[in-house]
Amino acid sequence: TVKTTKSVQRRIDARLLRTIKHEVKNKTLRSKIRRKNSTLLITNALMKRDFIEENLSLCSKLEYHMRKRGQKVVMVTSVGENEGKSTIAANLALALAQKNRRVVLLDCDFRKPALHKIMEVSVDKEKNLTTYLQQEDADPTPYLLDTKKHGVTLGVSRNPGRNIAKLLNNGRLPALLQQLRTQADYVVLDTPPMLAAPDAEAIAAMADTALLVVRSDFMPIDAINECLDRLRRSSPEVSGFVLNNHYTSLR
Repeated sequence: TVKTTKSVQRRIDARLLRTIKHEVKNKTLRSKIRRKNSTLLITNALMKRDFIEENLSLCSKLEYHMRKRGQKVVMVTSVGENEGKSTIAANLALALAQKNRRVVLLDCDFRKPALHKIMEVSVDKEKNLTTYLQQEDADPTPYLLDTKKHGVTLGVSRNPGRNIAKLLNNGRLPALLQQLRTQADYVVLDTPPMLAAPDAEAIAAMADTALLVVRSDFMPIDAINECLDRLRRSSPEVSGFVLNNHYTSLR
């Protein structure tokens, strides 16, 4: 596994964009007693300044990389579950919005949608991203949520979708992304982990570039490099990876 930043640069076959240090969710005694995990968003006033700055730095590096190449759609994935990819995707969208960019954040993890929890928004059973992709409606606007609180347009779902392969192959998602390219500055896609399902590879072909989230001291290095190779075969490009949830004591 990846335990130090030095081993990352030596053993992972990709560019390290940023290291995000471990951040505690339960900041207050009340939250600890209730075991209510506060979201690790850069807009949360309880987050440490270092954590916020690291996410902002990741955003700046990725945006610079994408802007030079004329890219608009970035997919965020990981090797396995519980590596923090959805939180990274959410914070990337929030950081871009803070720079006055028009940002759309889509939850494309149709098997385990989580962005509605992270962004703390309610989901309409009839007007959500999964419903839109299953219908013939050409106008996605009623199915997207403009959040004044976050300054980000969200496409989220609440429950796992059915027949995911059909959902990804009916042509609706690439058509939506093509439309959003003309309406937004950036589109951020939160996708399933690479080892969980083939969904991420299918979505990678629709994106302009890919970002891999690697949790510190969690997944085998061989598995990380294998997933990077699979991404390169599917995606037009891999921007790099972010080392997430890193404990400074491991350095």
